[in-house]
Amino acid sequence: MKNKNFYAPAFSCVRKFFYILFASLIFFSCALPQYFSQEETYDINLPQWPPKTDALGRFSYPALSKWLVTIQTQSEQKKFYTTEKTVSLSVKKNEIFAITAQPVTKNKNDETLFFMPAGIILPTSDNNTLSWEEGFLADIFCRTAQLNFPVENFNWKKAQESITKKLSAQSTVFYNPWLCSREKIIGNIIKGSFKESYLNPSSVINLDFSEEKIFPIAENFQIISSFIPENKNIEKEKCVSVQKNEKSVFLLAKNHSSTQDFYAEKNFDFGVIIEWKSKKNISAETIYMPIYFEEL
Repeated sequence: MKNKNFYAPAFSCVRKFFYILFASLIFFSCALPQYFSQEETYDINLPQWPPKTDALGRFSYPALSKWLVTIQTQSEQKKFYTTEKTVSLSVKKNEIFAITAQPVTKNKNDETLFFMPAGIILPTSDNNTLSWEEGFLADIFCRTAQLNFPVENFNWKKAQESITKKLSAQSTVFYNPWLCSREKIIGNIIKGSFKESYLNPSSVINLDFSEEKIFPIAENFQIISSFIPENKNIEKEKCVSVQKNEKSVFLLAKNHSSTQDFYAEKNFDFGVIIEWKSKKNISAETIYMPIYFEEL
């Protein structure tokens, strides 16, 4: 059964639109083409890099090479690279669209798309600055639009409010939306049967750095999550969120002795793949970067 909380508001807007359209056809038929040709211009702010995740701003991140930007409307997708801090774009007036920006970062010999993108869905968002917290749902928007789902029929604002609430809630396990099943979420949005519970990842635990397999790595490296908001929790709680029986990859930053080599590219040549099957069956394999999630 369709979850009305996520669909009814959008359907109501669609009905209202057709009522207005019908009236316009009768009274303003000559002006209708001109109305639909109007566009809105947005100046979108990309995120700060390196992200400031703690009070001192000393959490290590590799240097930024450029941003991979994706702009998705109902009918069109555009991708491009930029080194600018602001992106300007024009869309049809009142058209809903999503934009994501994924940092392309440097290590010693290469560049990598390790970090999850920041994002925004407009005009449902309250500002024009991409955030890491909104990146997951913006990515879902892009994927559903690519499957020809009428994106205006879903209440994206309510779904993002649910994610934001989960991220700010006090919990024993850190909430990472990227651990949710994107296939399940997209499939049920398209079928009209989406439920808020689909935004809850399954079988997630906090893996403490004191675990025997993790301790040697945590002693010599700083462990960095691909989901930027999690890194503040890693720094504070000394643990990472992983799913049972799934491989999770984290970036490793060499412990540094001075500010001078803090962001040196050579400090980001390694990562770690962690797999948790049970308390007695944990593996942590150090790898050479870059590594891509589809390779796991």
